[in-house]
Amino acid sequence: MAKSTAPNLAFEIHDEMSLIVVKHGPLAPSSQEWSRYLDAFGPVLHRLEQMRILVLSEGGRPLREQQVQLNTLMGGRTVPTAVVSSSMAVRFVISVFALTNPGIRGFAPSHLGDAIAYLELKPDECALVEAIARRLSRLVAGATAHAA
Repeated sequence: MAKSTAPNLAFEIHDEMSLIVVKHGPLAPSSQEWSRYLDAFGPVLHRLEQMRILVLSEGGRPLREQQVQLNTLMGGRTVPTAVVSSSMAVRFVISVFALTNPGIRGFAPSHLGDAIAYLELKPDECALVEAIARRLSRLVAGATAHAA
């Protein structure tokens, strides 16, 4: 079977909204995907505490080395982060990140509204987040189909 070329990680950073939306497919991101993700923080790194991060995961999560890299990048700063996933493994990773980022919270997919409320998204921002989530989901859809 041919290897899927669809990404397992897609994201968008919206500096003007202080918002990062991340979509994980069912598998861990590749090292190249993870490097691109970390590099993308550059323009907002100076105000990371003001950013809000929404992570939507189908079970994919950063590997241990990737977790260390992200923790190093965060530098002990508290960043409001809502992770939406039904995966127990993802929930475990959330608990690990919570040791260094007390602003991270996990939500079941049925509680997406609570995640949005936690990030204090305004109604107009919610509409944009829905569009971003659909766009990112289409990007990782090939990875999801390949993992099934």
